Amino acid sequence: MENYYLIDGRLCFYPVTNVLKPLDDSIAEVVLSKPASRCFLLLIERQGEVVSHDDFINEVWGKKGIVVTRNTYYQSISILRKRLKALGFDDDVIVTLPRKGLMLSEEVAVIKQNNLNPESVSAEAEEASVPGGDAMTSSSLPGDNQQALLHASETEKSNSQSWLLNVKARYGGVIIAAIVCALVVAAYLAL
Repeated sequence: MENYYLIDGRLCFYPVTNVLKPLDDSIAEVVLSKPASRCFLLLIERQGEVVSHDDFINEVWGKKGIVVTRNTYYQSISILRKRLKALGFDDDVIVTLPRKGLMLSEEVAVIKQNNLNPESVSAEAEEASVPGGDAMTSSSLPGDNQQALLHASETEKSNSQSWLLNVKARYGGVIIAAIVCALVVAAYLAL
């Protein structure tokens, strides 16, 4: 299962697939370019620290043997900022420190996840979205709000199931082809 990050209780970032997926279904998911995705991952991993321009260029491109100009770096950061803004985040999520670098605002709640369990996403989202980090449960809400929270949780579960079906539809052919290849190789080796 793919590791991902829950950002501010309203967005999941999947670094392996470069996807930003809002928990709100009315907003479409966004696919980042690989460099923009790696820049975002670096900011997340070093949240609260200033990441210099040279660190970005070395970590995102240099370690892969790619030589780029600062313009490429600036374009990737610009793309990342535009995508986050399109998903409802403020401009100050990525803080610019002139002549020093960038950092992911310490105000942004980031929780690393390592499974696709919709209940854990829902619980972590509730905890991350409550000021002060106190967990909010359905029993602590007045009547109508309890129903709304339970409905939201069921909606998220349904959305996760439809997401899984979408993944199966997208990659099902690849999986079947891999199984067929494995069977052909096994049959060949058996001869």
